[in-house]
Amino acid sequence: MNSVLNAAVPVCHVIKGRTVTGTDTDYTRFATPALNLDELVWPRSEPGPAFDVPLAEIIDVLVQTGERLTRDPDGLLAQALDFSARTSPLPRDVLERSYASLGRVFNRRGLQFQVDQELGGADVIDGWRDAFPPRLIHVIAGNAPGVAAVSVARGALTKGVHLLKLPSNDLFSATAILRAMAAVAPGHPLTRSFSAAYWRGGDAKVEGLLFRPQFFDKLVAWGGDSTIRSARQYIGPGFELVAFDPKTSISLIGREAFESDTVLADVAERAAADATIMNQQACASTSSRSIATARCCNCAWASSARLRRPAATRCLASCATRSTACATSSRSTACGAAMKAAAW
Repeated sequence: MNSVLNAAVPVCHVIKGRTVTGTDTDYTRFATPALNLDELVWPRSEPGPAFDVPLAEIIDVLVQTGERLTRDPDGLLAQALDFSARTSPLPRDVLERSYASLGRVFNRRGLQFQVDQELGGADVIDGWRDAFPPRLIHVIAGNAPGVAAVSVARGALTKGVHLLKLPSNDLFSATAILRAMAAVAPGHPLTRSFSAAYWRGGDAKVEGLLFRPQFFDKLVAWGGDSTIRSARQYIGPGFELVAFDPKTSISLIGREAFESDTVLADVAERAAADATIMNQQACASTSSRSIATARCCNCAWASSARLRRPAATRCLASCATRSTACATSSRSTACGAAMKAAAW
């Protein structure tokens, strides 16, 4: 039993709709198939497979993909969950909830909203008006499975070709989604417009060949300082960087929170939830919170007679005047957990 748990987890690649398996490259915790760099690019001598596919048809495929992810008739998502639980820093229960909602990213109403409100309407995309299908490499973040789903959905809506670099902390979400797409639309132009593979970030032998304007227009990079710095060295004429740098999320809590015990309890529950999204790994997880106090005092959470508990006093307070906010860092002080644990 221990030998099975300690064995390298097999990671598959998905290349233009085709699942590639193998354990040729061993990274200790996991193993991947050998990379064939020629297969990871789409020649510019030909239009992308989905360039001329009507957007309505693309949305139909995405909706079917989401439905299949929810039903999971082949157990692909269940397998991805099991493997992720062995390689991801996130707890299994967090992964379970995230995978259970993965199909919702591909709901028709949400996709249509993005087309109408963010892309200017289907006629803009179908008519290549003010836009042209891009050729993108995505260095996606692995702090939440939803990142892979959003990358696939938005990439599909723009009709381009997309190479997704799998992150070491989420090796299975993107391939599970693309395998579901291949199951509902085998050989479809949209299916052939995506590939997902793993290589070690910063590997010049791989990135020095792929990160070129001969093959791609832009590098879409999510990540920390080292990821963005590594990506910048390849940027030049014809090959641009779209960077999603690390985000700092904040919450503001107004004096209205102190109107009654009922309101205060509700605000505390909501604040705790905001601070613990994806086990505090999501960029939307509040990393700092400002609380407008009802009066000049120490932190209202800590000073309230009902909330005087050692954990609550970890809140970092600075209330020199009536208008000064109480600054709390939920990541470093677990203030959100303290609020939730208070006695109501």
